[in-house]
Amino acid sequence: MVVTCVLGGLAVLPAFGALGALIPVLHQDFGWTRTQITTANAILTITTIFLFPATGRAIDRWGARRPLLLGLGLLPIGYVLLGLSGPQIWTWIAAWVFTAVVGQMAQPPVWAAGLVSRFTKARGLALGVAGCGVAVGYSLIPVFTVSMTERFGWRSVYFGLAALTAFVLLPLAFALFYDASDLSRTPKKARSIAPIADLDGLTMREALRSIRYWQLVGILVLTGGSVGFLFVHLQPILRGMGLSALQSAR
Repeated sequence: MVVTCVLGGLAVLPAFGALGALIPVLHQDFGWTRTQITTANAILTITTIFLFPATGRAIDRWGARRPLLLGLGLLPIGYVLLGLSGPQIWTWIAAWVFTAVVGQMAQPPVWAAGLVSRFTKARGLALGVAGCGVAVGYSLIPVFTVSMTERFGWRSVYFGLAALTAFVLLPLAFALFYDASDLSRTPKKARSIAPIADLDGLTMREALRSIRYWQLVGILVLTGGSVGFLFVHLQPILRGMGLSALQSAR
C-alpha cells in the first residue's frame, strides 16, 4: 500500500512539473506568451478550489479507491489531449481544463486518505514515506521533460506520462490500493490484506471552528503560492541567465 502511494506521487504532479521546462519550447513553436502557457497553473488552482471539496465528499461516501481509479482511468486521456494541443491556444487551455478536472480524483490527498485509513500504528511514518513520491516526481520530471523533448519533441512528454499512468499506476492501484471502507465491504479481502484502522478526529463543523485548522490552511496557501509559482518559472529564468535546458532542469 505504501509503495503504491509512493508511485502515486507520479500521477498528477508531472503535468505541472513539466510546465517550466516546456515554456521556452512552446513559445518557440507556437508563439504563445509565458502568460498564456502558464494559464495551466491558474486552471489547476481554480479547479482544485472548487472541485476538490467534492472529491473529499466522494471519499467520505465511497472511500478513496473508487474516485482514485476513476481519476487514473481518465487522466491518460487528458495527457494525450495536452500532447495533441496547438497551435491554437484554446486547445492548450481546453486540454488543461479536462486534465485538471479529472486529476482532482488522483491528487496526493486522495492517496493519503486511503493510506491513513489502513494504519493503526506508524501512521505518520507511512505518510512520510508515501510523501517521498511527490519529491521524487518533482525531482525527476524536469530532467525527463528536457530529455524527451530533445530526443522526440515536447509532445512525447505527455504521451509518455499517459502511458505511465495507464499501464503502470492504474494497474498497481487496481491491484493494491484498498482503503478501510473497501475492506469493510469485502471481509474476505480484509482478512488477507489489512488491519482496519479506527479513525478518530473532528467532525467537519468542529474543524471549521478550530483555529488550528485555519492556521494549517494559511500555511498551505503560503507554501503553495511561493513554492508552486517558483517551481514553474525558475527554469525559464535560469535559461534566460545562460544555463542550458538540462542544467536548468537539474
